[in-house]
Amino acid sequence: MNSSVDRGPMANKASHAITTGNSLARQGHYREAETQYRYAIELDPLNADIHNNLANVLKEQNHFDEALSHYKKAIRYKPDNAMAHNNIGILLREQGHPKEAIEHHQQALVLSPNYSEAYYNLANAFFDLKDFEGAVTNYKHALMINNNYAEAYMNLGNALREQNQSNEAISCYKQAIIISPQYAEAYYNLGNLYLDLFQLQESIECFNNALRLRPHYKEAHLNLGNAFRSSEQYKRALQCYASAQELDPHYAEAHLNEAFTRLLLGDFKEGWLKNEWRWDMNKMRPTQLTKPPWDGRALHGKTVLIHCEQGLGDSLQFVRYVSHVKEKGGCVILLCPPPLARLFKTIKGIDALYTNWEDLPSYDYHAALLSLPTLFFTDQNTIPSFVPYIDSSPEQSSLWKERLKSYTGIKVGLVWAGNARIDQRNAYLIDRRRSMNLNQLSTLGTIPNIHLFSLQKGPPSNQITQSVFGAQLIDFMDLVSDFSDTAGLVSLLDLVIGVDTSVIHLAAAMAKPVWVLTRYDGCWRWMLDRDDSPWYPTLRLFRQKKNESWDIVINRVYSALLDWQKTVNALQDLQAAPQEPKQFF
Repeated sequence: MNSSVDRGPMANKASHAITTGNSLARQGHYREAETQYRYAIELDPLNADIHNNLANVLKEQNHFDEALSHYKKAIRYKPDNAMAHNNIGILLREQGHPKEAIEHHQQALVLSPNYSEAYYNLANAFFDLKDFEGAVTNYKHALMINNNYAEAYMNLGNALREQNQSNEAISCYKQAIIISPQYAEAYYNLGNLYLDLFQLQESIECFNNALRLRPHYKEAHLNLGNAFRSSEQYKRALQCYASAQELDPHYAEAHLNEAFTRLLLGDFKEGWLKNEWRWDMNKMRPTQLTKPPWDGRALHGKTVLIHCEQGLGDSLQFVRYVSHVKEKGGCVILLCPPPLARLFKTIKGIDALYTNWEDLPSYDYHAALLSLPTLFFTDQNTIPSFVPYIDSSPEQSSLWKERLKSYTGIKVGLVWAGNARIDQRNAYLIDRRRSMNLNQLSTLGTIPNIHLFSLQKGPPSNQITQSVFGAQLIDFMDLVSDFSDTAGLVSLLDLVIGVDTSVIHLAAAMAKPVWVLTRYDGCWRWMLDRDDSPWYPTLRLFRQKKNESWDIVINRVYSALLDWQKTVNALQDLQAAPQEPKQFF
């Protein structure tokens, strides 16, 4: 009884400290709240709820280890503490440990089966692991318990978007907005989905709503800029990128999207400089680089490492600069992807070529391949556009000449799809707009006296057996193991037609006539309002116009191919005609 009387004042003081701490925490005064909770623990050290609350404010101050310690005490003093298990899961996920987080969220649900927040956080952990099916299932469980859970609707929309269930995702985002009309993130994510679907006006409206609710939302400024760029409102796009950079001067993605827009518009000077911000995206810069970067100065016999840092198409386009580096008077080492190694051995100016970092010899400087346009101050008038700068080796050309000797007449190569890169969402969405099904090119197969050759690799090549072309499309690509093999085949062709892929760059670098079917929102390298390219003298662009189907573009290619065939036949007839002997008087 005396003990009871003695504990009364302490309990009251602890209760008051907890109440004060809770109020301070709600106002964001975490340090002051921490002081109150620590005082409460001194008075009531076995109180699980106080330990849980102290852990919450410690987590908000990034004191993660101590926060975890107090969450564990909350569980020790109250073993059925579902809330503490859920909070440990949240902490672990925020520290990049979603697998461990799942265990605690599941334990919280064992203790409290109707705990909607635990289902929600469990779904978030599955999302981080890219287990979108598991995420969808658990978001839906959370919503079955609490159908007024705006955050669960929004994140369910995100998971459905990843599964390409666009209509269902749109419904979820809209439901989140109905529940919480001030929910800027829901408007933002809905805008992203509309941008995926190329519903640009709807996308712009959503981003504007997000910015109305949160004017300093830098990601919304960025993607509003992207929507404006896709809708050909380039001045507005640049203004949006500038706004994002004002909010965060180190926002690499905003600088990089500005770079692409300026390059698209032909502003190479600023575009190349801004393109250097790519190194700040996702820690792109290779960690193996220990020597200083090359700044374009004369080399005076020193060695410079040029490394291919992006895709195969970019490597094929910009390897043209290597000969210019060589003219600076040094030794040039090129590090390139294995599929390009044999091909690049034919390029002048390369002293040594490697395919992995471990084998590299010592060097004095380094430069990334796509930094060379900056170092050489490239503008539209100074693009090194000489072709060919890539050739097939004599051995490859001879080999393919033997293989193709029975195909007399005009030979045309076709490539209709790129690399889908399903694991990279933005790349996947671009590929979905640039690629087509082989059967969409079927009209090209109706032109007589033209041999069509596949240049397609990867899963899209499986379309050949099911296509309307049948045996009319000649496929030797099972004999192709790298770009040296492809170059041998291309060297025997008269024309290459295809979507914007690495094979297109290869053929154009070899000075073959190349026709590119480029999507409406085409790559920056093809610029605007032109059917030629300053990068490749033999390349012709067939642009998809706004709201235009690929079929219309292909019809233009079909008509052009008929005209081209007539011209080639006329030239061949002229060359074959006997020449009248010249008379001299």
